[in-house]
Amino acid sequence: MLPTSLLSNSTVTTAAGAVALLLVVLIILSTLGALVTFTIVVIANRADPDPTGKRPLAAYLFGGSFVTLWITFAALTSIAFTIINLIGSHSSDSSSHAINAYSDSVIRSLVLGVIVTAIAGYAYLIHRQRGIELAESDADASSPSKRVLRGYAAAVSFITTVIVILGSIALLYEIFQLIAPGVFMASGGRVDTLKSLLEDVVVLGLASYIFRSHQALVPADQRLFAALRSTPTAE
Repeated sequence: MLPTSLLSNSTVTTAAGAVALLLVVLIILSTLGALVTFTIVVIANRADPDPTGKRPLAAYLFGGSFVTLWITFAALTSIAFTIINLIGSHSSDSSSHAINAYSDSVIRSLVLGVIVTAIAGYAYLIHRQRGIELAESDADASSPSKRVLRGYAAAVSFITTVIVILGSIALLYEIFQLIAPGVFMASGGRVDTLKSLLEDVVVLGLASYIFRSHQALVPADQRLFAALRSTPTAE
């Protein structure tokens, strides 16, 4: 249960600012990650022949897909976290209209999350679909555009693997905090721990889905898990 102090106008404003700052940081990190991917798949292979001239466009399409993917990921998790944080009771303070301030903050967060998800998600789907079509238009399995596709899939798979590992550690520990909060020094009550646990589930679910969908972009014999090797390659 959130204490009354967390519902004050100043606290709500601070929380909203923290969310916005986190979103900006995630966007910057995803952009830097896209630059790293671009460097790996383009500069590292600049000496390789590119008879079709498709490599620059492939690098742009998958670089754009990379950036918009993580912006969409951040927006979706923001929406889920906002909804999860509605769990539990929220104390009222009629003198400061804290409940109205809290409700307004929730509405702003949801609307912003939906807007970012719609725009970035659409951009991601367009870049991904066009990039896959470009790569699949080359019959040669070792063509530059297909190497860019595999480099993109590998970069996304690496990041999602890190997210899943760290998220799983947090999830398992929070389960123990939920069972024995005193022993495992859980901050707040069981409701707060449950919220954190649900947030981890959302992050793990999204990251696992992204990992699976991008593993499907590479040849079956190059996929990490045997179970994914029977999945048809994404078209």
